[in-house]
Amino acid sequence: AEGNPFYRLTITGEIDNPDQRICQDVQEFVSTAVHLVQDVVRTVLNILGFAAVLYSISRPACVGVLLYAITGTLVATKGFGPWIGFYQLERVKQEATLRYDLIRVRENAESVAFFEGGTAEWSKFTTLFDGLLNTVYRSVIVASGFGMFNRSFHWATFAIPALLVGPKYLKGEVEFGAISQASMAFNIILGALTLIMDKLESLTDVAVRIRRLEDLELALRRCKNEAMQRRRPGNSSI
Repeated sequence: AEGNPFYRLTITGEIDNPDQRICQDVQEFVSTAVHLVQDVVRTVLNILGFAAVLYSISRPACVGVLLYAITGTLVATKGFGPWIGFYQLERVKQEATLRYDLIRVRENAESVAFFEGGTAEWSKFTTLFDGLLNTVYRSVIVASGFGMFNRSFHWATFAIPALLVGPKYLKGEVEFGAISQASMAFNIILGALTLIMDKLESLTDVAVRIRRLEDLELALRRCKNEAMQRRRPGNSSI
């Protein structure tokens, strides 16, 4: 029995909830990755379609949208990204552990009742639930801060195109309608360039799933290598 990788991982606790990693994490990773690929394709098409329009109206506007998008993306990824990823990883682990504990109690309900273990199981459930609830509260605070920053970042774009194109209009180099055209192109290109910022939570979720699946794969490989070592001549079986 000890040669079975799943059994060994469950007993040693080296990898938490390998069953969830195989089922739910794979499903979530594939689903989110497909949507992100679709968003990337749409982003590239938007940039190719409107970059030339904005460049023909105002070169400073092209530079401005690029710098503005880079600034927002850096603040989002460096300031909020690590915390969002950390709490998502903790939440996934705690949810899986709580779910496993509830299933274990349900499957062993007769034994729990016979040995009067309800109080101990309730205490364990309360501890797990309180830990999960605390993580959820903290993740909500981080998500709220990121949401406020994201909305403020996009609200400011209503004034930036006019400030960049306005001097050319005052000099008579462009018509008044060019300001609205530049504003539309600016916002479309900005929305494309800030894909990482807008999809930060989805990207961190993908990163969390990849990390959990990678850890599972490495652990399974270690178990396989150990089993092969034991089967070699001269090695005693453990």
